[in-house]
Amino acid sequence: MAEDEVQPEHTPATLIGRLLGVYFRPAQVFEEVASAKTNIMNWLTPVVILVLLSMVLLQVAFQDPSLRQQLTELLGTLSPQQQEIISEGADGVSPPSIVIYVMGQIGGFVVLFALALLFVAGLSLLYWLVGRSAMNARAPYMKVTEIVSLSLMVFTVEVVVTVFLIVSFHSLHATPSAALFLHDFDFSNKYHIALARLNPFTIWYLAVLSLGLSKLFDRDYPKVLVLVVALWLLWSLMTLFGESGFATWFSYAWGEKSRGVFV
Repeated sequence: MAEDEVQPEHTPATLIGRLLGVYFRPAQVFEEVASAKTNIMNWLTPVVILVLLSMVLLQVAFQDPSLRQQLTELLGTLSPQQQEIISEGADGVSPPSIVIYVMGQIGGFVVLFALALLFVAGLSLLYWLVGRSAMNARAPYMKVTEIVSLSLMVFTVEVVVTVFLIVSFHSLHATPSAALFLHDFDFSNKYHIALARLNPFTIWYLAVLSLGLSKLFDRDYPKVLVLVVALWLLWSLMTLFGESGFATWFSYAWGEKSRGVFV
């Protein structure tokens, strides 16, 4: 009688394997993350990738003069000198301006990176608190942060698709959402904003995030999915009906980021 074969031990995925696994085998990736020790690269790397990819692709997109003009009109608060810099940015950078340009890119990355980290930290805190209170889960906060951040890999695909759409349609409002085919998008129109939030990538993110949290909290996936979607709907309604204050903050934040990235 042959001896039982020894089953080889499962080798944990590399960092790249985990990042790509979010697209193709998220359940396995999140099971590994939930059972492994805390790893700073699991939450730091997706944020860096998303910020860098966004900056590079937006730089490519704003080589289009019509898109630069739309950005100028959207911001509205830039001085004539700053608007001239934006409109001429695609024509090349003169030698005396190289240092300023590079410093602007670094400053833009720092601002975007800090905002992304605040987003991840705040969202992770929310799910950590909800998990402890609503599901009696005792997962460490940093583990929740890893799940939230790894799930952001979904948005790297959205960034690529979004830039492709705005370049193809020559419009800043051409996003992969139900608002794509609106003739004239209006930020003051709550109906338009609601349509813009019906986004397949957001649905994908919520599904992947819920899967990760269900593995971490050791709870049924449908229950976690319902909770995550409910929280997203609540946030959407709050920001939608409080849009004036939110829009003011967004305009200021986006204006500051754009000065660093595009100027």
